[in-house]
Amino acid sequence: MSKEKNNVFQTLIAISISLCILILMVKFALAFKSFYYFEVDRLNIESMSNMTKNEIIKNYDYTIDYLLGKKGTEFELPSLPSSLFGKVHFEEVLKIFSTLNIVLTVGIAISIIGIVFLYKKRNFNFIKKVSNILTFFPIIFGAIFSLNFERSFIIFHKIFFRNDYWIFDPQKDPIINILPQEFFFDIAIFILIINFVIAFLLRIIYHKKLKYLK
Repeated sequence: MSKEKNNVFQTLIAISISLCILILMVKFALAFKSFYYFEVDRLNIESMSNMTKNEIIKNYDYTIDYLLGKKGTEFELPSLPSSLFGKVHFEEVLKIFSTLNIVLTVGIAISIIGIVFLYKKRNFNFIKKVSNILTFFPIIFGAIFSLNFERSFIIFHKIFFRNDYWIFDPQKDPIINILPQEFFFDIAIFILIINFVIAFLLRIIYHKKLKYLK
């Protein structure tokens, strides 16, 4: 394999690995319910929603389990009403996560094949490439979110959804009262921090591999 082709191959594998890590971190943050429990107190969600903490957690847990594919396709909150549009929105979010699962499966397969091949060639530059991507991602998006998260939040929804069902009426879909925008900002920063830490660890691994080759 020529040097140019090898570089392209490494870049593609690095992108595949980075994409897998990003998806896994999103799924981890989603499944890490304790983070939300902490946010309930920090953001004073009980007062904002006029609900007890137990009721908030019960409905939040159901929502997360639903999005993780543990509750079937019918969205039905334990103790809160949902409008038709609200249910459709959560069904659309579920489809996005189902698509991400497919992308993750394919990405892992490609990444494993690439890693095995490059390790046999004792070529570890792909590790540095992954580290660079994962460093670039939190820096850029962290800056964007910090400058205007509300605008970023709106753009995100317009990209991924073909309708405005995500604009909830609190009277018809009170679930929105326990999911304030500040929580989404915090979890986004949480994901970016984890990715930055992984990038740092990969950089250490890369330098250790370089010493091994000498």
